[in-house]
Amino acid sequence: MSRRRPNPVALAAILTAAAIALPCGYWFWAESRTVSKEEAALLDAPRRSADVAARRMADRVGARLGTLLERESARPFFHYQNLYVDPRGAYAGPAVTPSPLAEGPADPLIVGNFQIDDAGNLTLPTINPQIAELNVAKGQEKLQTRLAATVEPYVATWLGADAPHAGSAEGAANAAKAVEANADELQQRSGIEQLALGNQALANEGNLDVGQANQGLGQVPVRQMPVQEQRIDQTAYLSNRQANAIYLSIQSNKKGGKVAALQPVPPVPRQPDPQDTEPTALACQGDGCPDQDVVVRVGAFAWHTVPAAADGAGGPLMVALRRVETPDGVNVQGFQIALSAVRELLVEGDLVGRLAPGVGPTDGAAPVPLIGAPWHVAIDYAAARDAARLEAADLASSFHWRFGVGVILAVLAGLAVVLMIAHAERLSRRRVQFAASAAHELRTPLAGVRMYGEMLAEGLGNPDRQRTYARRVAAEADRLGRVVSNVLDFTRLERGNLAVAPRPGDLGAAVTEIVQRIAPTLASHGATIAATLEPGALDARFDRDAVAQIVSNLVDNAEKYTRAAADRAILVHVARAPGGVRVSVRDHGEGIPPAQRRRLFRAFSRGGGADQPAGLGLGLALTRALVEAQRGRVDYRDADGGGAEFGVTLPGLEA
Repeated sequence: MSRRRPNPVALAAILTAAAIALPCGYWFWAESRTVSKEEAALLDAPRRSADVAARRMADRVGARLGTLLERESARPFFHYQNLYVDPRGAYAGPAVTPSPLAEGPADPLIVGNFQIDDAGNLTLPTINPQIAELNVAKGQEKLQTRLAATVEPYVATWLGADAPHAGSAEGAANAAKAVEANADELQQRSGIEQLALGNQALANEGNLDVGQANQGLGQVPVRQMPVQEQRIDQTAYLSNRQANAIYLSIQSNKKGGKVAALQPVPPVPRQPDPQDTEPTALACQGDGCPDQDVVVRVGAFAWHTVPAAADGAGGPLMVALRRVETPDGVNVQGFQIALSAVRELLVEGDLVGRLAPGVGPTDGAAPVPLIGAPWHVAIDYAAARDAARLEAADLASSFHWRFGVGVILAVLAGLAVVLMIAHAERLSRRRVQFAASAAHELRTPLAGVRMYGEMLAEGLGNPDRQRTYARRVAAEADRLGRVVSNVLDFTRLERGNLAVAPRPGDLGAAVTEIVQRIAPTLASHGATIAATLEPGALDARFDRDAVAQIVSNLVDNAEKYTRAAADRAILVHVARAPGGVRVSVRDHGEGIPPAQRRRLFRAFSRGGGADQPAGLGLGLALTRALVEAQRGRVDYRDADGGGAEFGVTLPGLEA
């Protein structure tokens, strides 16, 4: 039992497919991971850049506002009225001075300074309701109205909150608890950011003393002033209360009048604060009180977020507030921040931030280190994120494009290898087929030559038919010569050495001569041949030997495939055609099926089935090569009435 030989082409295709699939699969897996990481980095880059920029902006805003808060906390409380008498002045008599804030805020970040007295009335140091000539700042009435509509209700709520006093034992305990709860987080931060977090943790505990809260932070630098107790001479205190009257009196004195004396203030008992651990130095004021200094408690400023007005006009306000406790009651002093003026601090390269109240989102935002109220800087990086998404999509698309091109090239290379192997295998099969066909094709004429030659040599057979035997030897030798000639011509064709030498001549006469020469051989095989010429000149440019081989191959092909036909007549016709002269060879066989026509002129291609006549399959291939070498063309058509018709058109003399 013989083993079946494996198909080399199929085996090569399987191995090539594996050689392509494994590296491409690993390439796709490894490159996909790399691209995924790069995509993640690209998509995360806008957020990281926004986070870094937001922190830098928040630090700048916090530092700027912290410096402002520290400077304003050091401002004397009496600067918040339009006219004041400086208790520290060297002048012995009444000396009324306009406030440094009378002409407007001292810092471009401040919209306006204000004071709310114990009765809830909001005043600005730029407005003197009794002396209109001192109102030099413009547009302050609108500011006063707006602040009264927003800040006054907030301050009333703030002052009315039931919160432990910072100096009390309960307040200190709450502060200690808040500081301890935030100790771990505070240790990881530094500078003003720690200060902000620590005080923000204490914000919910009430109106805590900022100085004490900061003292509880340990290593956190204290930038805010603690609550200060200022002792002021009663005369100076009363002078400040009546600054407008003194100013008017002085102006009257300049015109010849007298300076009015300070009006005594009737005693106003002050309710003791139950949270105070020490008695207040001043329990009353006026003529009925002992001659002693007035004590004023000035707190440090802290930030507050004031909601928008009830009508919804504008957004929340950032204000700084401090308590000022006087014998007359509790005043609240403060100033509003111009958020528009902070915008120059909210630029980092191409990114622009926005200052907003509250803690803010986790991405693209950072808390501003402030004492009191939480504010944050937020950056809208949607455009950068969309650009990053497009870049990530381009990165993935580029990888897929590269991978696709690489796979296509690999597949093409593999296909080329498989095709080369298939071509080599086909050539190998053709060589085997050629050897078998050549042996079969040569064996028949050689057998005839040997048989008739022996008969002639030994005097066998009918002596009267010796001439017939000799013709049979010549016919078989001629057939043998055509086979050898086809093999040699095909070899030259494969090497590119097939050459012809077309010359002008009578193609009809040449074809007639060729037909007469091969007619006896065809007759010995039971076929007949006849040549017909169209009347007139049939001149063309052709190679006589090439035409002889062309006609012989076409006639030999017609004889082979009509051996089973009832009519074995072969007709050769020469006639003029467009562009030259056409030689047609027609038989009366079964013709060529349509499925076989596209490979009709290929080498080693033969029609028929298993019972096909012997042959090498080179005749038609050589015929087309010889015709095209003479600048002609060859064609096939079904003959009228059945059979096959091959036509060869060679160029005329005028071509």
